[in-house]
Amino acid sequence: MNMKIAIIDIGIDKDIANKSLCNVVHYSVYNNIFDECYKTPTEQHGSDCFKEILKQNTEFDILDINATDNNNVLQISNVILGIKKAIELRADIINISLGFSKYSEQLIEVCKEAVDNNIAIISASSHKGEISYPASLKNVIEIQINNKQKETIQKINEHTLSLKTAEKIIEEQGIEFDFSSTSMASAYFSGLFAKKLDSNPLLDKFVMLNKFYDLNIKTESDYLDSLEYEEIKIYEKIKNKKVAVVLLPLSDNWPLNKKLKNKNIVAIYDAYRENFYSCEDKNLQADNFDIVLIINSAWYEVTLSETIKEKFKNYETIFIGKFKNLSSKKSLVYSHNDFISENMSTIENPLILISGVSWSLDKFNTQKQLVENFQEDDFDVKAVTYKPEGIVYGFDVFEYPQKIVFPDIVCSINNYMYCNENSKSFDVWIINVGGGMFINNFNKFDFGKLTEAYFHAVDVDVLILHIPTFIDVDQLNLHVSKANLFGIRNVFFVVSQYTFEGSTLNFTDSVQMYHVDDKVYIENINNLKEKSNLKIFTPQDVKKALLYKEIMNTLEN
Repeated sequence: MNMKIAIIDIGIDKDIANKSLCNVVHYSVYNNIFDECYKTPTEQHGSDCFKEILKQNTEFDILDINATDNNNVLQISNVILGIKKAIELRADIINISLGFSKYSEQLIEVCKEAVDNNIAIISASSHKGEISYPASLKNVIEIQINNKQKETIQKINEHTLSLKTAEKIIEEQGIEFDFSSTSMASAYFSGLFAKKLDSNPLLDKFVMLNKFYDLNIKTESDYLDSLEYEEIKIYEKIKNKKVAVVLLPLSDNWPLNKKLKNKNIVAIYDAYRENFYSCEDKNLQADNFDIVLIINSAWYEVTLSETIKEKFKNYETIFIGKFKNLSSKKSLVYSHNDFISENMSTIENPLILISGVSWSLDKFNTQKQLVENFQEDDFDVKAVTYKPEGIVYGFDVFEYPQKIVFPDIVCSINNYMYCNENSKSFDVWIINVGGGMFINNFNKFDFGKLTEAYFHAVDVDVLILHIPTFIDVDQLNLHVSKANLFGIRNVFFVVSQYTFEGSTLNFTDSVQMYHVDDKVYIENINNLKEKSNLKIFTPQDVKKALLYKEIMNTLEN
């Protein structure tokens, strides 16, 4: 019995297939159904992959699954249907020498289904080291290229192999790669592995992958058994204790949301009056508490003054955020390193993601308001933020990662969310990721990189982008287009009454903001609405629950 290899691609040329020693059956998709029929490929990629499999000089049964649509465009939906067809036809190996950047729950589920049916999926890695689905999924064999390695095949991690090939490496802008090399290497390895299994087609493919290549492809049951969710440590430390909060940078105008406030928080520090006052009565001094929680809410490190140290020396003190002159201690909030993942899983609850283009555009206030709105309507909310002040409201707080490494950050985000959904019941995610699509002329992607990691890690149902007062409509349309590429159809904008100080756009650390007067602000809002069909809101609209009502209409539809 021949090994059966499904090649999900853009089609294999019929003449090449007929001249080969393999038995090739052609399938094409029409009206979301794969039928046994031939469709002439418009390019050679699928045929070239088939030729790599032929190098084994072995008779295989080949399922040529042409996943292009009526316009000859390769669609992820058709790849998913193609995998389902390969499962139905009882393939042994599925070769997918292509990839997509968009996270897809359906793709994850169908790959799990293939693994459950003892089918090995072999897929090409991105040639530039970017996220690429399905190769980045941990139950898929990812094939990379490294012509400098000594071994012909080298293990990279539990689901990834690197091949040394004879392909020509191209240099572009100082980066060496060959776009086709991982595609061809994936197909070549599919043939090689099939040949190894040829005399034993009924053997467990994943046992053989471990035996031959030391790969450890985890099944869903293995993954679930390894999951553990723990609440962030700060909440355990303040449990059953009364807490007073000092929020840095010091301010006498702290907009505390009493409805959301963690019940342990009983007092806040008033910088103007230099004393603690009750959360319930801002005119009542407070001294009946057990812990002083000093939170640096800024993205930059602050130096703790000797005055503050002296003032609170008689209290048990906990520090959250970035401080220059404090000895390093294990963080009491989450780090993405806490959720290193071995798999990608589906996230069930709707996700509202809040991002923006700079630090001070009221994103956190929008998050608080939306959480309050949902709770007033009896929804259970899971709120996540990178702003340390979130501790005051019982949110899950993450350290903003100093270095964002793909695909690790994507798997970590996905794993954290999956852990939560399997540990407790709630209705909706509201995540304030911070940063945005651009920040200044030097730092155009570092903050946006984390936002994009969420795009890769989960399906985003609603994206809320906070923008400065003055921004070009064309720029906003570009943001919408970029979100659409990741399947995000609902993008709302909240326009801040702050905008960039133009002279600081060349600063390497941050841009500076200034407040716009009411008349100019309103004129600009009206201008944005007139020149675009975008959904534009003001902070006042957010407070009036207008944004919330629009989101609810979107989720219900």
